Amino acid sequence: CIVMGNFSFSYYKMLEQTSVPFLILDAFRAELQQDSVISDGYYGMYLMTKHLLQAGHREIMFVGSVEETSSILDRYYGYCRAMREAGILVTEKQVLPDRDAEGKIAISLAGLSKMPTAFACNCDATAYTLMKQLQTAGFSVPNDISIVGFDDFIFSELANPPITTYAVDINLMSKKGIRQLLTRM
Repeated sequence: CIVMGNFSFSYYKMLEQTSVPFLILDAFRAELQQDSVISDGYYGMYLMTKHLLQAGHREIMFVGSVEETSSILDRYYGYCRAMREAGILVTEKQVLPDRDAEGKIAISLAGLSKMPTAFACNCDATAYTLMKQLQTAGFSVPNDISIVGFDDFIFSELANPPITTYAVDINLMSKKGIRQLLTRM
């Protein structure tokens, strides 16, 4: 069995009680003793933030609910590292949550005291949603505000203009996951 994405601890416990070998794909929980195959969210977001910094941006906001998943947290830390290396101290005001209480993407720009020049989004779905909101508010992307995403998911191509994103090699992750499952079986 391959479990993809975020899941409840009770679901893990149910799987653990079966004799079925399983692997977690694109998620990680430190308290679980289970094989996982994940993308390098830390280094990937570090590179995406460096890209924005090299383009001259200094007012970059991270978009993601940091406590929601380990992937978002890893990506947040990669963002923080790039900002720190640029001499920019990250504060809570530079983090825009992107999830509601049910974990669904819900971004609100209403609480921003100042619009940044760029957004580093934890995933392409968030970047796409944010871009639509900014365009509706009259901003031009990327002329007024730059946005980067993560995953190289379909949303990056559906957006107009396309979103610059970090490509996760899902084919390689899948192959490694299957190899590990075969080893376990």
